[in-house]
Amino acid sequence: MAKDNITVVKSVSETGRKESQELKVNRKRSTAFASTYANSAQISVSYFDFKLTFGTIESVDEKEVVIEEIVSVSMSPEHAGALAKILSHNIELYEKNFGSLRNLPTPN
Repeated sequence: MAKDNITVVKSVSETGRKESQELKVNRKRSTAFASTYANSAQISVSYFDFKLTFGTIESVDEKEVVIEEIVSVSMSPEHAGALAKILSHNIELYEKNFGSLRNLPTPN
């Protein structure tokens, strides 16, 4: 099990002062846990949630792209926003260490 610590806000006073507490995070893997590779992602949005569908591109020709969808993950808009911030931060760290991301090719 991986262990981390996180800081959570317990309360915010009327003056805006935040009271926080550090909690230990205990992660355990579900028996249904799976790891996969994806080079395709689609996002669907509703008022209540964001749905990310991941897959792999199986083939590409002049008439179609065949994508095998592997898994979808649904989350609240708030969680999606937090994920976007964390992903953006990690991309910045990646680029600082390894250089800018390559531009993906676009179809003609």
